[in-house]
Amino acid sequence: MCDHQALLEVMQHCAKRATDKAGLSDYIKELAQVLQLEIGIANVSVLLINPTSLQLQQFFISDLALTPQDSQYNSKAAMTELFNGDVGNWMLANDSDCFIHSAQGFSNQHILTRSYQGIPLPEQLIGCLLKVENQVVGVLIVKCYKASSEFEQHQSLMLRIGYFLSEKIASNQREAQLQAFKDSQRRDLQEQLQQSAKAEELQRALYKVAALSTEQLTIDDFYRKVHQILGTLIDASNIGIIGYDEETSKLNYGYVQSCKQDDFQVNKEQTLGAGFSSYIIRERTAALLTPKDADKLVALGKITGLRGNQDFHYWMGAPLIFDGTVYGTVTLQSYDCDVIYNEKDLQLLLFLANHIARALAIHQKQQLQEQEQQRLKEQQALLEEQNAQINQTLKDLHLTEQALIKKEKINSLGELVADVATQLTEPLKACHEILATFLLKNNEFQEGYHGKSLSEEFLNRNILETLEAEKSLAENMHTAACLINKLKQISVEENTSEISKINLLEYINRIFLSLKGSLKARNVVLQIECDTQIAIRTNARALSKVLRHLIDNSICHAFGDQEQKVIQILFSLEDNQVMLHYSDNGVGMSKQALKKLFTPFYSTSNTPGSGLGSSCIYNLVSSSLHGNLVVKSPENSGVCYQIAFPSLSRLNKVTGERGSNG
Repeated sequence: MCDHQALLEVMQHCAKRATDKAGLSDYIKELAQVLQLEIGIANVSVLLINPTSLQLQQFFISDLALTPQDSQYNSKAAMTELFNGDVGNWMLANDSDCFIHSAQGFSNQHILTRSYQGIPLPEQLIGCLLKVENQVVGVLIVKCYKASSEFEQHQSLMLRIGYFLSEKIASNQREAQLQAFKDSQRRDLQEQLQQSAKAEELQRALYKVAALSTEQLTIDDFYRKVHQILGTLIDASNIGIIGYDEETSKLNYGYVQSCKQDDFQVNKEQTLGAGFSSYIIRERTAALLTPKDADKLVALGKITGLRGNQDFHYWMGAPLIFDGTVYGTVTLQSYDCDVIYNEKDLQLLLFLANHIARALAIHQKQQLQEQEQQRLKEQQALLEEQNAQINQTLKDLHLTEQALIKKEKINSLGELVADVATQLTEPLKACHEILATFLLKNNEFQEGYHGKSLSEEFLNRNILETLEAEKSLAENMHTAACLINKLKQISVEENTSEISKINLLEYINRIFLSLKGSLKARNVVLQIECDTQIAIRTNARALSKVLRHLIDNSICHAFGDQEQKVIQILFSLEDNQVMLHYSDNGVGMSKQALKKLFTPFYSTSNTPGSGLGSSCIYNLVSSSLHGNLVVKSPENSGVCYQIAFPSLSRLNKVTGERGSNG
């Protein structure tokens, strides 16, 4: 029989050990030893609720009914634990402690739901619920296989021991929670440090990628540096960077590094097809594939397969997209089982691919800008050369003007120059405006280039406007050249100022003899009337040119579809003045056209260089023959020229017959 001193020692031990740092398992072992030594209770079991499954699990068992061999989880030990579990579950279901004073009590209280013939049942049992903050966390069970009157006295003691055991469980849970919190904090801190380090590495990588757009790199060096940057964040031992041209739908294998395949040809082009890179470009999405995933895509017909060595573990790729344009793909392969790619790696690759695409877009634009700048320089040099040609043409024009003044002795030089300038102003002004436009476009390009604001739309528009300007420049220069060539032809005609004595009728007959063929070809009848014996001193060459220009004008402009085409020429003498009357029966001229007849370059014809014939007639008559002229054109009655010029010596009139030639 136990005395009160023994019970007190048990209580003191339980209370003291419940607050120290001993572990729960050690505490329960010592509790079982004290109960056996002090009050003879040797059968003690503790069952705790698993927080995950919410089921009771045997935590500690000390049972004299089990031999040392039985403790090795044989059927007897398993049945004993099952018995303890049934008792504990009954206590949980009824939220009540359990006190059995005889073996019959198990049946009376319906505690056991199955037969336990393989193990002895206790005669007496005390079960105490273990609660922490009114929450049941387990049960304490003590058993006695031989009924004893003293066992009933232990009921109050076991309730108190259950209280201290619950406190120990609560303390252990708090320590476990605190330790779990510390472990969680430590893991979070480690993860934050790792994430911070990764973020710093990522930031450095982004800076390096952004810097690629400002460096003067070839496309091969650009890809090589991209590979180096990726290698600082992710395993990029096997990498492929493929360029893509949306306009032509062509792929270009710009950069390939692989430890397994050597059949890739760098810079090889092929049409967008059904491979992995083509799939990424078409879908505009990143993808992470295992061999099984690749087989599924092949079965669905989305790809035909993965190019290269098929002994891979992972294949990962992301499109290079910037501002809605696909510039290519970057793909990574793993042939090593230790190199594992996951979704985080895929998202990282996609994030980097977006920044790489931006740098690649800027790099390509810079190359286009450099090419465009070189083209503009060449174009500017060409324009400067053309401008020099224009300046030389202007010099030639000036020389032509000087030659006209010297050879034809034009008194109305100012009017002629003004008229020439009027004709040449439009093409030359257009040329200068186009040159100014080229210079402005070049300045805009330079400003956009240095400001990094050039767009693909700007470059395309600039190229189209430049081509149109070049075409307009060529057309205007051709027009100016035609006018200048005509002036040159006029300037090289020798209008000598030599004075010679001629028989007027004989001289003009020689002139018209050379024109007989062209007149006959056009069915034009030439009628001439002149005194046979008029001898004069005059500028014979100038007179010849006047007559030729008059006849040419009539042939080219006077006659339409009429059947009778007649030109009449009449020479006579009046007060030492030679009077030339010239007329045709052509369509005539309007009053407005008649007013502008002698204006250089004025003509009813649109032929370049026309409109100089009448001007030359006027200049020859006024400067070389020192005469004057009047032109009349009655409505629908042809044109009539009345020219008067003096003989530079005494005129000899010989009486005789008037000659006529038709």
